[in-house]
Amino acid sequence: MKSMSKATIVLTFIAYFAFFANAQKLLSGEYEPGLKLAFDPVSETVTAYFESYGGWDENSQRPQFSCIFFIEGPLHSNQATIRSYYPGDPPDQYIDGKLEIIDSQNIRILLSGEHPGCWNVMHFSEDPAEFSLSKAIPWIQVAYVTADKSYFHSETAVAKKLKSYLIKNDVVYIEQRQADWVLCNFYGKRRTKGWLRRSDVKEAGQP
Repeated sequence: MKSMSKATIVLTFIAYFAFFANAQKLLSGEYEPGLKLAFDPVSETVTAYFESYGGWDENSQRPQFSCIFFIEGPLHSNQATIRSYYPGDPPDQYIDGKLEIIDSQNIRILLSGEHPGCWNVMHFSEDPAEFSLSKAIPWIQVAYVTADKSYFHSETAVAKKLKSYLIKNDVVYIEQRQADWVLCNFYGKRRTKGWLRRSDVKEAGQP
């Protein structure tokens, strides 16, 4: 058996390094506290949805404060340059920031300012807010519905429309894309899963 050539050793090392680097990429899933995050390995894009509440109003029996926003941005090495916003916000109200991978289970997010309501719930601009993975889920993107009404389909065909539907600004978690369709999860009182028209959903990078 011949010994490995230098070129073969170099190629093997490169392949091993590439595998290791990919293994360190951001894991999609639920992060505590209050963050659902997706990483698309094809576009190298991070998307996320943060939702948390603070205080309690005894009269209304509801939280007094809410902190809710989306995140999207390209990941380079262990850091993503992100923009954060709420659906419908004009671009001049977007807040920029950084998302950093600490390790395979932990990330931190630092924003240049605070979204309305967040100061009373969780701070993002003074020091980085840290999050820990609680459940890995194979999402490739977090998105939201832009159509007034978007019906689920059991297959990627118009004739396979189901009775269940989503309305504008409902949050979805995409597992797959097939041409003009996206396979989505919606977490309401129970999980609903099915295909939505891709044109009904706002994905990262779209205006």
